[in-house]
Amino acid sequence: MYEEFCFPYEDDLSRFYGNIRWWHSCGSKSSFISTIKKISSPVGVIDLNWWNDDVYKAIKELNGKIHYHIRFGENEIMQSNSDIIRNTINAILSVVKNDNSMFRIDGYQPSNPTEEDVHTMKRFINLVKEICDS
Repeated sequence: MYEEFCFPYEDDLSRFYGNIRWWHSCGSKSSFISTIKKISSPVGVIDLNWWNDDVYKAIKELNGKIHYHIRFGENEIMQSNSDIIRNTINAILSVVKNDNSMFRIDGYQPSNPTEEDVHTMKRFINLVKEICDS
């Protein structure tokens, strides 16, 4: 469906503007990354989300051609068990190796953030930093 209905227009836009800086889809895009890689002008960063993309398959298919970030959702960020967060981050790091990748936490967007929400985000960020720095 993407190849037939979206790709031709995205390819036209990429040629007109010279690139696509950030490629995003709310749905899973793992199954058509090979088509996204065919966009004429370079895609800067592709958005992968942990909760509905097959991140492992997507990273393998990207094969270093397009930079990516991995966006976490509320379930991962709100996880109260730090060991589960560590295991998730370590699992991802074992796949991304030395790729130029980023983690994002914008899947967690409380409409009226409380002190507890801010604490939760900081805790998640600090765990990622701790793991990446070790």
